[in-house]
Amino acid sequence: MNFTSGSALKLGNVGKFVRGLTYSASDIIDDTMGTAVMRSNNISNGDPANFEELIWVNKTPNHEQILRGGDIIICMANGSSPLVGKASYYIDCGMESATVGAFCGIYRSYNPLTKWLFQSKHYKKHIQRCIQGGNGAIANIYPEDILAISFNIPSGYERVLNVLNSLEEKYLLEQKLLYRYLAVKSHLLAQLFI
Repeated sequence: MNFTSGSALKLGNVGKFVRGLTYSASDIIDDTMGTAVMRSNNISNGDPANFEELIWVNKTPNHEQILRGGDIIICMANGSSPLVGKASYYIDCGMESATVGAFCGIYRSYNPLTKWLFQSKHYKKHIQRCIQGGNGAIANIYPEDILAISFNIPSGYERVLNVLNSLEEKYLLEQKLLYRYLAVKSHLLAQLFI
């Protein structure tokens, strides 16, 4: 993962793209015994993917389609153009079988820098140039559009990467605390107005 000053990192050279799982309405089930499917509403644009409003299907994804910790989940097609290209990273929460739906994709790399590249202005500008559709058609991008993105890596990026990782760790901890505070507040309010 060592780069020289001004070197370029192309996403296709350090990772791969995996298409989402295709399913139909008849494949959706009511219990959590099937495969959990994340869709564009689970993508929080730079934050970890959220697990709210998952759907469950009775289809089994192939081995590559099963989400792994650190995977980037990308909205590849949507009726709303601004949502196309939004990306979150997946934190492994121990679900045995979780994947993304057909309108999303997975970018998988073991390079820790890539998570941050998907949050950059350069990434967002590239996506805006690549979006197809519009005028009533579903806007979309293609896997090749993702894999073709190239970033100039500045010297000293390791220090910035360490700071970003530390900030994110603190942010996630504070977010957990906030959820706990809100749960306590909700509980107390429910007790107060019995």
